[in-house]
Amino acid sequence: MSKQVDPVTLARALALMETFKAGDAASAPTATYVHGPGGVASQPMNPDIINAMVMPHLGLDAILPVRGTTELNPLFGVFTGVTDGSGNYPSAVCDPWPKGGNLKMIEVTFPFGRRGFSTNTIDLTDPKIGGLLNRGEFRDFRLMGDPLNGSDAKVVPGQTPGGSGADVTQALNRHLAAEMLTFKIGYFRKYGRTTYTGNPLNNVYSGSSLVYGEPIGLEILVNKGWQDAITKTYSPAADSTVVNINLNVAGNGDAYVRAFTYDYRRAQKMAEDMGLAPVRFVYVMPTMFFTELADVWPCAYKTNRCVVNANGATVNLTASDMRELSDQMRNGRYLLIDGKQVEVVLDDAITETEGAGGEFTSSVYRLPLTVLGSDPVLFKEYFDFSNPYNDEVRRAFSAGDEFMVTDGGRFFWTKRKTGHCVSLDALEMPRLILRAPMLATRFTNVKYTPLMVNRSGWPTDTSRFYDGGLTSRTAPSFYSPNVYAGY
Repeated sequence: MSKQVDPVTLARALALMETFKAGDAASAPTATYVHGPGGVASQPMNPDIINAMVMPHLGLDAILPVRGTTELNPLFGVFTGVTDGSGNYPSAVCDPWPKGGNLKMIEVTFPFGRRGFSTNTIDLTDPKIGGLLNRGEFRDFRLMGDPLNGSDAKVVPGQTPGGSGADVTQALNRHLAAEMLTFKIGYFRKYGRTTYTGNPLNNVYSGSSLVYGEPIGLEILVNKGWQDAITKTYSPAADSTVVNINLNVAGNGDAYVRAFTYDYRRAQKMAEDMGLAPVRFVYVMPTMFFTELADVWPCAYKTNRCVVNANGATVNLTASDMRELSDQMRNGRYLLIDGKQVEVVLDDAITETEGAGGEFTSSVYRLPLTVLGSDPVLFKEYFDFSNPYNDEVRRAFSAGDEFMVTDGGRFFWTKRKTGHCVSLDALEMPRLILRAPMLATRFTNVKYTPLMVNRSGWPTDTSRFYDGGLTSRTAPSFYSPNVYAGY
């Protein structure tokens, strides 16, 4: 016996379905196809395809905690001290003594960004989806080497619509997988650097509504000028340290050892005085700079503040000892400071500017990840679209799965369509939170000249980005089986 459907419910469902019939996907397909006539993998060739694509590694994003929230403007307190006391010593037995001052603090907030990305528009009726040219085309390709290379960690959607069909390892065999691979790479390239470069001055508004917004990045957060979120009261006690080195590491190893050592000692003392120790500090830097720094650090470190061969004093150094320490630091990814192995995080998202003579300029960060042993003070948050209030509205106004959320509520997906042309949007609202800015340092104008440079995974690094290849192939021409068809 068939179940009766409430007329009101039926009418609402029909209205929703009618609404989504038109949609607003692009009216013309923009996708290129993997198989079928003209498909990039439509030629008979060896099924083992070697990956030659380089993607950047995001060191800091890979280790930062990421959590969902529904608080739009949380206020985080920073206790900045106590004002000086007042009063004088008593002149009589019953006179009052001097009294203490008042507590001082500021409240800071971190606004959400808003960013998204779209897939290409696909014509669902195109026979290239699911079709093969003939028996000379295959679907047994194996991509040797992961194009994403784990670099997409905590940046792009981990879950995408389509289930197993969206598995990017099948990008040369299935069009859905190919579309999701290009989507993830595009998303990564668009937003992978915003942990450092995010700037609200780039935001786009429609009236008072945020259309596109960048979360505040470390280039702004690790800086001076921290202020109260409500009154704009400036509070130097919360300021980070900014050090302009402006020296090439080659020939200036002693300057780098002294700068990093004094900064680390100062941060350790500050953490102890503030009652925040132990703190997990990390140095975050580009790979090429660390390679150069590790080569000069051992000799400069072991002779720091020494005068060699002066007044008969000597410092015994052997080349093998220097090379051994350099190799240990590079392989272990640490800097030896005051006998401690301080963790180094390599990150290709830090902007590197190439100048004359192959000299590169970038920044290095010393960041606090946790205080008091395990309390995080540098982490990422996202607005949780899976919260029950959003969920009930989404389900009420959604026909089927026209709207969906993935990755624990981080990404909100919209399915667009115009006729049989379809596309997908993914949107997220992230922010980066630094709760102990006074314990962070940014070294600017760090310079280095590597003998050979690494390939870059960023298309904007034109001198180090390698591209090429075809996005499609010339489709073969076939004639009608009968001359009277006219072609």
